[in-house]
Amino acid sequence: MRISILIITHNRGDDLKICLDSLVKQSRKADEVVIIDNGSTGGTKSVIDFFKDKLPIKYFYESTSSIPKSRNMSLREASGDILAILDDDCIVENDWTENIEFYHRKYQAVAIIQGRVIPLEASSLVGKTYIAAAEAYIERNFFAGKSQDSEVELPRIINGFISLKKEEVNRLGIYFKEEFPFFSDKEFGIRLQKIGTKVLYAPSILIYHKYKFKSFFALFVRYFRMGRIDSKLKKIYGSFEINPGLSQLYQTAAVIMADKRVRYMAKIIMVSAYVLRSISYAIGYCYQNLRHWFK
Repeated sequence: MRISILIITHNRGDDLKICLDSLVKQSRKADEVVIIDNGSTGGTKSVIDFFKDKLPIKYFYESTSSIPKSRNMSLREASGDILAILDDDCIVENDWTENIEFYHRKYQAVAIIQGRVIPLEASSLVGKTYIAAAEAYIERNFFAGKSQDSEVELPRIINGFISLKKEEVNRLGIYFKEEFPFFSDKEFGIRLQKIGTKVLYAPSILIYHKYKFKSFFALFVRYFRMGRIDSKLKKIYGSFEINPGLSQLYQTAAVIMADKRVRYMAKIIMVSAYVLRSISYAIGYCYQNLRHWFK
């Protein structure tokens, strides 16, 4: 069983270096590492060249800055039996590829296996706000009443950090839709859910992910875009969970207020920011609806 690791990168040479270094340390080496350079202008290529003697790298340059387009290129170019998608700002445990192979051999009828993603500790209030919101969303929509420490069949993928069988990619014609420049992994997951694709969650497949937001404004822009995307998805696929519902707002606020590592005033700022983030989402959702109605 050959394993291909698929990474797209854009002007994050320092992060990519740490990511590739964690792949070098794997107990079970990858058979190929497909890297799509998504229009980088800095020293990204020199980082990749440094690792060419350490990893079986296949390098491709894509001048158009498009995550779904680059994801599709990596799916086409990969030759492995198992395709593992990773971001350039992730760090994986030393047994990551070993566990991916173990679970795909164990569950041969399962097309997609999703590992556990642990956010690296955010130092900024905006980062802490995003992580609290993301964790509440995942708990509510994917693990209600279930443990995140056990193998669980998921309704759909949680995020884009998945491993999937190449034969299923070919059989189902799996691809990321390029008309979704943001959150294409969410559309991808809902589409596969609609056709009954099985997704298994295996917590021992561990990924550590950096969440970087330079300002609360960047956070609000992200959720404005998410609101627009969810409006589109609602029209295409019908019902699915809407991101910033009141129950999730309460749940996230409770998580923030219960965090003993954060000072009280900081908690108030984070809860206020989360409320504004939800408003940004609602504005984006309504804006997209209005665009659709007035076409």
